[in-house]
Amino acid sequence: MPGRPRDLSTQTGVSTVSDLEERLRDAITASVEGAKPSFDVIDAVRRRHRRRLVRVTAVSGAAVMAVVAALVFLGVPHGGPAHPPPAGRATKPSVSKSATPLFPGGGRLLLADAGSLRWLYPDGRTVQIPGYFDGAKISAGELLAWKYTSHGPGYYTMKLNGSQQRLVLPAPRGKQFDDTQAQLSPDGSRLAYIRQQVLSQVNVTFTLWVLDLATGQRADLGPVLASSPVWRDDTTILVPSADARALLLVNAVTGTRSSYLAVTDPVLVSAYEHARPGAGPPAYINSDGWRGSGTSSPLAVWLAAVTRTTPRGTFPQVTAFTRPAEIVLAGTTPLVTYAPPTPQQLSLIWGPHGLVLLQTGAGDGPASWNTYAATLQSDRLSRPQPFGMDGATFNPAGNVIALQDSGLVTFVPTPRPACGRTAQCLAFQPANLLQPGTVQAWTR
Repeated sequence: MPGRPRDLSTQTGVSTVSDLEERLRDAITASVEGAKPSFDVIDAVRRRHRRRLVRVTAVSGAAVMAVVAALVFLGVPHGGPAHPPPAGRATKPSVSKSATPLFPGGGRLLLADAGSLRWLYPDGRTVQIPGYFDGAKISAGELLAWKYTSHGPGYYTMKLNGSQQRLVLPAPRGKQFDDTQAQLSPDGSRLAYIRQQVLSQVNVTFTLWVLDLATGQRADLGPVLASSPVWRDDTTILVPSADARALLLVNAVTGTRSSYLAVTDPVLVSAYEHARPGAGPPAYINSDGWRGSGTSSPLAVWLAAVTRTTPRGTFPQVTAFTRPAEIVLAGTTPLVTYAPPTPQQLSLIWGPHGLVLLQTGAGDGPASWNTYAATLQSDRLSRPQPFGMDGATFNPAGNVIALQDSGLVTFVPTPRPACGRTAQCLAFQPANLLQPGTVQAWTR
């Protein structure tokens, strides 16, 4: 695990455990009162080994080897189905129609739990996705699912109901390779991913690859930072350069590269220094992607300064950067800047109706994590919502937020002023989802 900043309190873990345990106890109490089974608390603790916010994912060679070893430990080979599986099967509601919904906000949740994926509806209905999968996301109108093997993750595409499953990117056979952070192009014709090659404990390389799903042809598009690729359109990918000093546009067909934004861009430097007075000019750049598609869509750019105690060249270890900020650009013009207080990390999650979520925190301490709601019309943030260590997302209407902490999902109303962008601001007490699983997606 990457080292933590020097200013991160060593006492955080103490309050972290007590806060999370208190929330778990509250959830169990509520489940008993409602005569409904709760998830296993031990399972919630085990889920602490979870996905981390993708910001600075390249680490030292020794840490990479530890991650690879963990994947081997967690992953059990599961062969692909000999025949296409049927579409997911629905179950009847476990509660009466007049009962309180299982979760607020409507729509349906995609949950992952112990190798299974299922859609959960507010009335208790579920639709099981056939097969064994460790996780999934909605991409290009389909599910892009993955399961871990002894060689790393393999990726599958399928319809939202689990039909037409297709293994598009098998896990590499070589122990030196690991293909991660796969993303479908908007039209679903190509798959971009990062290939990690472990040459030694101190020599790890990261390259951008693209797979043509029609022909099966793969192409090595060159070295990049170990950060999730972002599709600008059906043929163009945005990635950070290997030294995190620029954002590059890479043509998936020809392989040509061009610089899109540099960390030294005067517009970015000015916006960052205004957001983080005294931090100095930004030293690193990354991106949380476009909202929607098209050249006119706003782009979230992540900037951070270099720590005074860490020499350049050690990036992208977490200890190499400090005071991150998010700049949303309309073209090349800053639209809004967000700079909430954070002990270490910052990421932006796009929502509906011009809404965004900002997440801040450090490492495995749930008490250090906060989630803020905001709009593209103002840099004013809502009051912080505690927790969300394992992620956060809006409901389709944008007026409810789901916060994930280990195996516990907490729903809160979108606070003002952000909820003013939705059809209706809601008011309710925080509610827990009393079913096992981690939220992969929330859709209509």
